[in-house]
Amino acid sequence: AADKKVIKMLKYTSSGYYFTSSLPAAQAAGLIKAFELIDNGPEIREKLWNNIYEVVKRIKFLGLNIPDRFSCIIPVFIGDESKSIAAEKILLQEGIVCSSVRVPAVAPGKAQLRITINASHSAEHLDLLLKGLSRVASELEIPLLPINIEEWRSFASKHLPEYVSIKSD
Repeated sequence: AADKKVIKMLKYTSSGYYFTSSLPAAQAAGLIKAFELIDNGPEIREKLWNNIYEVVKRIKFLGLNIPDRFSCIIPVFIGDESKSIAAEKILLQEGIVCSSVRVPAVAPGKAQLRITINASHSAEHLDLLLKGLSRVASELEIPLLPINIEEWRSFASKHLPEYVSIKSD
């Protein structure tokens, strides 16, 4: 997944190229199939971005702190490490696997939850996640700054990729 000059440079300067075995055939076939699905299955990307859009919108409406840039991995800033650990446990009780990220992965006082969204998540999964995050905010007294619909539209127009259409909310 690079231009020819980069590939050639990596081939001749990477020790891993010479000193490792090639991939097992099953892994290589799986990667080939994954690339075929990416190339020929735009509906998977659309579903993923629709899920990301929905989760980010609802987190913003709830008022939890997330960054202005996002992908399928959405950090929710908690700050306090003990609250981040407690949030992970609350979400697990709700049936949601979500990692608490804390020192040394982040600076002290910058603990966060790491939410990962994928195309296979259903609306029910997303509802469960937001219910769990709402419980986290309430039980752990996380400060909230909810936005309104006009603020959301402004945020979405600036921060959503251009190929994600802003839905009428």
